[in-house]
Amino acid sequence: MSETLDLALRWQAEVGAGVYARLSLFTVLPAALLCYAARVVLDYGWPTVWLLAFALSTIVQGCFTIAASKLMFDREVATRGVLSEFLRRLPSFLGGLVLTRLITALASLLIVGPVWSIPRSTFVHEATLLERLGATVAVGRAAALSSEQAIPLVSLVFVMLTTMVAGAVGADQLGAFVLDTSLQLGRPTGDLLTDGGSLGALLGFFAVAPLIATARFLHYIDSRTQRDGWDVQLAFAALCERRSDR
Repeated sequence: MSETLDLALRWQAEVGAGVYARLSLFTVLPAALLCYAARVVLDYGWPTVWLLAFALSTIVQGCFTIAASKLMFDREVATRGVLSEFLRRLPSFLGGLVLTRLITALASLLIVGPVWSIPRSTFVHEATLLERLGATVAVGRAAALSSEQAIPLVSLVFVMLTTMVAGAVGADQLGAFVLDTSLQLGRPTGDLLTDGGSLGALLGFFAVAPLIATARFLHYIDSRTQRDGWDVQLAFAALCERRSDR
């Protein structure tokens, strides 16, 4: 799992830096600010805000899943094109997310249920957004892709969740250093360890969404290569693109 995360970091920094940064301005930043507004304007408790943040982060990752797939064939990816494609696939994507979460909720009634259900829902992003399947079919496809990788996928999900927590804690402490220690302004936007959340923690939580989406996408590629011989499909797709450019 560490190798996948390292590769995702390199991908984000070297391959997708430009489009990821532009997408973040339209997705990551507004989502974090929306969650903070729910706290300060609507007076939601931090537990509710974090549930909202987790749900929005899961949805936002879809944009970076599409961007990562396009970057496999073209280093110049249009932000508008990614967002347009994401919006076209949004109904099926949301349907797939809802179905897999319901399955996980029902499986949680059993002691080992989540260990069975969570890996089977990991690739629902890719099944709906990249393979363009309907919600119900995508759930079955995601389960099929994970059928022989339960333990690696549980590890992947654990790493993804840990990365989210690390992003929130790291950004909160950075904000504390800048606002409180350096500028002597205190903690006007909240304190994660004392209050349960802060604007900095939300920004850090959402900032790792591109990394998480990329790591899952790279694992999806590996799964498809092993299961479907996708490396051959990719070679043919690249060959067709080169022929069409002539």
